[in-house]
Amino acid sequence: GSPLRWISRACSNAARKRPPETWKTEDVTMQTKPTYRELEERVRELERKLHGRLSFEYLVKFISTSFVNLPLEGIDEAINRAIRLLGEFIGASKSAIYTVSDDVKTFVNTHAWNGEEPERQGQLGEPIPFRRFGYFWEQLCRSEFVIINRTGDIPAQAELEREWYESNGFRSLLFIPMVLDRKIYGLVSFSGPPHEIRLWPEEFIILIRLIADRFMNLLNRKNVEMALVQSKRLSESLLNATTDSAMLITPAGIILAVNDAYCQMAGKKTPDIIGRNLFTLVPRELVHQRKTQIQRAVAEKKRIFSDEEDGDRCWRHVFYPVFSRSGAVDRLAYYTHDITGVRRVERSIRGLTHELIQSQENERLKIASSLHDNVAQELASLRIHCDALFDQIPGMPPHARDLVSGFSKTIKSSIETVRDLAYELQPPGFEGQDLVTSLYRYCQDFSRKHGIRVDFFSGGLNNFSLDFNTENTVHRIVQEALANIKNHAEAEKVAVRLVASHPILMLRIEDDGKGFDVTSLKARKNGSRPRGLIHMEGRVRLHNGKLRVRSKPGMGTRILVELPLTLENSSAETNAGES
Repeated sequence: GSPLRWISRACSNAARKRPPETWKTEDVTMQTKPTYRELEERVRELERKLHGRLSFEYLVKFISTSFVNLPLEGIDEAINRAIRLLGEFIGASKSAIYTVSDDVKTFVNTHAWNGEEPERQGQLGEPIPFRRFGYFWEQLCRSEFVIINRTGDIPAQAELEREWYESNGFRSLLFIPMVLDRKIYGLVSFSGPPHEIRLWPEEFIILIRLIADRFMNLLNRKNVEMALVQSKRLSESLLNATTDSAMLITPAGIILAVNDAYCQMAGKKTPDIIGRNLFTLVPRELVHQRKTQIQRAVAEKKRIFSDEEDGDRCWRHVFYPVFSRSGAVDRLAYYTHDITGVRRVERSIRGLTHELIQSQENERLKIASSLHDNVAQELASLRIHCDALFDQIPGMPPHARDLVSGFSKTIKSSIETVRDLAYELQPPGFEGQDLVTSLYRYCQDFSRKHGIRVDFFSGGLNNFSLDFNTENTVHRIVQEALANIKNHAEAEKVAVRLVASHPILMLRIEDDGKGFDVTSLKARKNGSRPRGLIHMEGRVRLHNGKLRVRSKPGMGTRILVELPLTLENSSAETNAGES
């Protein structure tokens, strides 16, 4: 039956069982000896008050009990029923709940009951700006009730508020603030019937405050659970937006969500995976690696990835940190991407590029040989014939002698230029020298020709077998770097360090020149960037290596190159030179 009828019966039974001493009240003042009828009337009045109080207590208990273990979808219905029961009991014509908006400027109507116009049930009111509570705002902030028995009682200082309340159909008003963490979360409001003074009993208001706290807890729980549901749906949508295997995990490795691609790859259903630990699903030998990757992603707050080969397949494992509102990493998105096809294409491109470089080096060798054996020799012969003119024409006029001497010097300079060009074009090992000897001689010649001291050091290279492409890359990077130093750095000293330490070959070139702004250089488009740097980057990329340039204006420049190596033996030997 109706909750109110059930509560009424329960309260009548409770009143009859109440011990006699509870009927005593200080409100009864015996000035004159009352008649039996007067005493009987007073007892009936006390019974009515007690019955009302007990009925309301039972209503509050009934509402509180109905809120226990409510599912998310039942919260709004339970709150709407509760504000209706409360409004009917205390004789209100309207009741509503307002919560603070996201922009913290208005109260938004989330639940409403209208006893005057049943046909408008479920229709929510317009948001109420905070300024409409201007006069009463401090009371609400202090978590105090706002009790208005009739709008005419509102003081003159709140004239604007009174006019707004009346224009919106409010008469007698009761506002009960809901406070969470010392901030206003919302309001529970009741409005009395039109043209009627409504007295709001304080003992009822105190009990309504208890229900208001339950409203607040329910609404807060609803918002949190809805946020979780939305977050879960968003996570699932994002995970399934990719064809890669993907999952959402905690920093401890607990799986929160997976996409269909992962389930298909693992041959499992989603419920069988959710809640499990990632480390139980990966091979034992990879557990430590996965834990390390997750720890790095959490600590460094950036994407961490690794490429791994599994038989004839190659996979890229990527961990993306997901940040909470406080900025902490509370989840990670883990993607596994099959890059086998990409790697095959990369290897094909790399192989073709190496072949192209090899062809270029062969052509350079042909050009260097032609310059050295033909052009340089012909220029040398021309110079000899030019110098012979002095002996063949003894009486050559002075001005002609000066002219022929100038021709001879120009030819000599051209011979040196051609020989230098041929030397630059020669690949390392052209004269049967190893990489270290070739670089050492090149640094000596560079120092002698350009007056820039070059300190060359190498170590550990006898431990490794370097293929032609690696040697050629190192040689050309040193050439390019020294050329840039000569043309732009205004340096006096250069240090070149070449050290092999498994699994990388490290090359460092450092000068004491004027330096430059690396950030502005990187911001340039490729067309305006120095071609020497572009060539070095391209060569290093072909070897899956790394190139870093560090420089500041007035503080010189440092170029760091790392190339992968293959270990040949365990002996260690050092070659060093200085010029």
